Amino acid sequence: MSAMRPELNSLLESLRAKIRSYVLIEGSAIVLASLGVLFWLSFGIDHAWFWMSSLELPAWFRAGFDVIVVAAMVFLLMTWVGLRMARGFRARALALVLEKRFPELNDRLITAVEFAESRENPESELGGAMLNRTVEDVVHAAQKLDVPSVFDRGPMRKAVTSAAVLAASIVGLAVANQQALATWRDSFLSLHDEYW
Repeated sequence: MSAMRPELNSLLESLRAKIRSYVLIEGSAIVLASLGVLFWLSFGIDHAWFWMSSLELPAWFRAGFDVIVVAAMVFLLMTWVGLRMARGFRARALALVLEKRFPELNDRLITAVEFAESRENPESELGGAMLNRTVEDVVHAAQKLDVPSVFDRGPMRKAVTSAAVLAASIVGLAVANQQALATWRDSFLSLHDEYW
């Protein structure tokens, strides 16, 4: 079995690390944005209910809402962060991603990876020389690749922006109306029977 050239291994490891970083940032932002939406939903329901009935929301409703929020956050963390981070990124799959983004590699990277992973030696001396030349060419080309450009950062930007806007709105509420936030805390976190 031929060993992967350190330069190619470093390239694939760099892509693997950037994928994990992207997944962590985007997934965490989605979880935080969802938490912000659920905060405002609970805040709005509580105020609307009190405005219509002049009564506190039933404790069972608030406790049930809390359980749903915790379950939703666990589910989102598992699906958007945990499972995506746990995925194995095989060298061949990473090479294909780079080949698709950088057509100038012209299948040389995938050839070099498959050569390194194969257990067979080239059938002829000429075949071995051609493979070695392909590996040399791709090592040289890999030094010029802009690996971060592989990613479409649009979804991550939207998730981070949404999380930041929702977090800022909650901080704004805490600064502008501490009593309203205290009422929400007594209602949904402390589950007091009388909080208005």
